[in-house]
Amino acid sequence: MCNLREMLQDPNRVIVLDGAMGTMLERAGLDVYQRPEEINMKHADVVSEITAQYVAAGSDIVYANTFQVNRHRLKDSAYTVEEVIFAAVSAAKTAVAATDTKIALDIGPIGLLVEPTGELRFEDAVDIFKEIVEAGVKAGCDLVVFETMSDLNELRAGVIAAKENSNLPIFATMTFEKSERTYTGCSLEAMVAVMDGLGVDALGINCSKGPMEILPLAQKLVQITDTPIIVKANAGLPDPVKGTYSIAAEEFGKYMKEYAALGIRIIGGCCGTQPSYIEEIKKQAKKAFVKHGAKRDMILAGLATSMTEVDETLLKESLIEPDEDYIKTVKTGEVEEVAECLMKMEDKGEEFIFCDVTGAPDEVVLMKEVVKKVQSMSNTPFIFRSNDADVIEAALRPYQGRAVVMTDLNAVKAVKPIAEKYGAILYTDEQGIVSY
Repeated sequence: MCNLREMLQDPNRVIVLDGAMGTMLERAGLDVYQRPEEINMKHADVVSEITAQYVAAGSDIVYANTFQVNRHRLKDSAYTVEEVIFAAVSAAKTAVAATDTKIALDIGPIGLLVEPTGELRFEDAVDIFKEIVEAGVKAGCDLVVFETMSDLNELRAGVIAAKENSNLPIFATMTFEKSERTYTGCSLEAMVAVMDGLGVDALGINCSKGPMEILPLAQKLVQITDTPIIVKANAGLPDPVKGTYSIAAEEFGKYMKEYAALGIRIIGGCCGTQPSYIEEIKKQAKKAFVKHGAKRDMILAGLATSMTEVDETLLKESLIEPDEDYIKTVKTGEVEEVAECLMKMEDKGEEFIFCDVTGAPDEVVLMKEVVKKVQSMSNTPFIFRSNDADVIEAALRPYQGRAVVMTDLNAVKAVKPIAEKYGAILYTDEQGIVSY
């Protein structure tokens, strides 16, 4: 049996995903808009049959029917998250029996906006995703997929939960608008910087209209990341009258050839696609694949809506020694006052907000609260300075993008694992950029 990580590490291996589940469930006469979780419980045979069709069409990975399964969406349901995920994965297992096809735990948006955009606390989002991941691991999934995400901070919460509660490979895809940003404003570069930093196994785009519209995004992607890229496009645009999509299977396969020719090797279909579309991907796109050896020549730091290219010269120039007034303010432990001091850096036009809370009554608490406060008001990237690993974790965990961490050489051993966990750029005065 082929190991999934071995498949991902083979630069010549094209991995074919499945197509839409919702489209196929509708074609089977099921109502996917009312209580979709009940489909797994009451119509597992239909879910299994659809999945088997994708396996027969050539899918190397199929997504379990778990996209909308989380405690928020099931709050009025008679079923638990674990029960629904177990049923969905069991249906997929029946379909892939005696094959090498892998089963993905498919995780979509929670349905609530994460702070500061919305009211859902970041740690509550992590906990919601943790419950899903634990259930998926218990049910026997081979990988975790986050898809159709538009909020980078919500996606971060999911990936962190997956990393902390499983050893499974992680795929992450977001959906982009015509503006080349998600509807919350996340840029392609920000997604890549943060997801690469977190160490996902593959990243990319799903949904986002049709294959023609997202091709420019894919062309950018191959230039800015060497992580395996995923494209799972819609079958064009829907016709609300006919209930069909604008691109037929053969034409879809032709479009996907262009993605394969770019070196994109994890390809499938999203809304409107069916097993015939996957057959065309296997027939047309796999043959067109050209290995692409893109290398990252940029190091980016920042938030979802604003990224800054970083190098050692810039970081050296950005080092700020706290003045006497700032040190006194930090010693008070007052969040509002420290945040006000940090915002003055942005007012002065500094490239970074330089945050050092050394000397505070409780450095961990102050750092955590200051980060939450300032990033709700500013898009300027942060540099965090501390030799205490707990303080650095308090800074990085709620930070909604990719930060820079500065520490002394003698603290690198303790701080480096935390910086790597959250995908931060680690810098010391003595060695420059240590890891990213």
